[in-house]
Amino acid sequence: MTDIAFASAAPPSTGGLALLLTEAAAAGLGTGEGVAAQADAACGGALTRAMAAAAFTGKKGQTCTVLAPSEGLTRVVLVGLGKEADHTPRGMEEAGGLACVALARDAVAAVAADGMPPDHAAHAGLGALLRSYRFDRYRTKESADDKPKLQALTVLTDDPAAAEAAWTPLAAIAHGVMPGQRAAERADPHRDGRTLPSPG
Repeated sequence: MTDIAFASAAPPSTGGLALLLTEAAAAGLGTGEGVAAQADAACGGALTRAMAAAAFTGKKGQTCTVLAPSEGLTRVVLVGLGKEADHTPRGMEEAGGLACVALARDAVAAVAADGMPPDHAAHAGLGALLRSYRFDRYRTKESADDKPKLQALTVLTDDPAAAEAAWTPLAAIAHGVMPGQRAAERADPHRDGRTLPSPG
């Protein structure tokens, strides 16, 4: 399961990075501000070129992955949030889940949620955390190389303290429904068992 943390908005120099973009933010990436614009500049404009080649416009659920765009970054994933009206906590959870899947091969990664309310950053973290759960009991033929490697995901936000405050109740909910948490196991030790088929 992935650990979620929050930090000030600044593009990382190593690992994976997901950029959550509305359609308006995607259209102005090359001339905008914030983590996305800084990352694009650090990658020599590779992100805007990839967006054009992939026809990425920031539509809700749309993704575009750019591999090794700079010396330190392993991948940058663009995740569309849709129009401003779609920019809701639920939409952020869905985007966080998409980012988690796209960054699964990186042990350490970040998700940029700058320019958004702190609670939206927290909901992106919730979506990523919930999406990171896997029921692996019967995946006996899956090699170690094929398993997700994402261990730590940092959500980049303009106000980490406020995002942390919003995250606390969301984390409690997530830990209550995810069987990998020790507290949840004590409260419901048979949750994974209910995922199994009935013996009769």
